Amino acid sequence: MEEKKNELTGLQIHYAAIQSVYWIIQAIFMVFVVPLLRKRGFDNGQIGILLAVRSFTCIFFQPLVASFADKHVKTIPLKCIIAVIVLISIITTWLFMIIDFDFWGSCIIFGFLGASITALSPLYNSLAMQYLGIGKDLKYSIARGCGSIAYAIVCIALGVIVDNLGVETTLIFQFAMLILSFCIVITFKTCS
Repeated sequence: MEEKKNELTGLQIHYAAIQSVYWIIQAIFMVFVVPLLRKRGFDNGQIGILLAVRSFTCIFFQPLVASFADKHVKTIPLKCIIAVIVLISIITTWLFMIIDFDFWGSCIIFGFLGASITALSPLYNSLAMQYLGIGKDLKYSIARGCGSIAYAIVCIALGVIVDNLGVETTLIFQFAMLILSFCIVITFKTCS
């Protein structure tokens, strides 16, 4: 009995880490992107279009990923699908860090980032639902609450860091958090 309790506690902590890191990435990607784009020389109209592209691509990508995950639920663990999407985000963020894209190149980058990062939220929620579906007492609300706290803390911390080191540092943090997210996801216990 004690072993099962420890397993559930470990699972709860691991899932809370997944949610926390995801919401840190969202804070960086949503809150600090406008100052970053302004620093890169984009005007308000271009920034609006880039943010629209970011949002628009997830409308198409999320249903495709959900359909793929549903069709392969028995053969491909959900965490593997998530890991591939996080890897796409890592590569795209790295490209955006090292290349000063023009407007059209940035539209493509924001399309990939919007599709991949935004698609993660329902997939992370599905991870919890898999465990709840087999009767594990995983506390989703606690994990999601940890994500909200992480979001608030990172907004404050990055605000101070950006004031001191510049807005480009947000990409370094996004890149680092995506790598951390990848590591946490691939080590998450596959639901069985």
